[in-house]
Amino acid sequence: MKEINPRADKINLVNCWNDNVTINIGKVSPEGGKYAHMSLDKAIEDINSGFIDALVFGPINKQSMKLSGFHHAGHTGYLKEKAGL
Repeated sequence: MKEINPRADKINLVNCWNDNVTINIGKVSPEGGKYAHMSLDKAIEDINSGFIDALVFGPINKQSMKLSGFHHAGHTGYLKEKAGL
């Protein structure tokens, strides 16, 4: 991935993968869950490294996450586990 240079005076978005993928919003699919999980892991990595200060979620489809092999009840518990709480 290319170097990211965040700007303090802008809202900065981070693309978490280089794959050319089509995700059908609102449709349950393992692929949607896979990329949601990848995005969550990237956000955790960036928070732990101090690259980002906050994390804001849009809707996450728990069924899609489970279809992709995500073994947690939801992303909140996953974040708690990763934070060691």
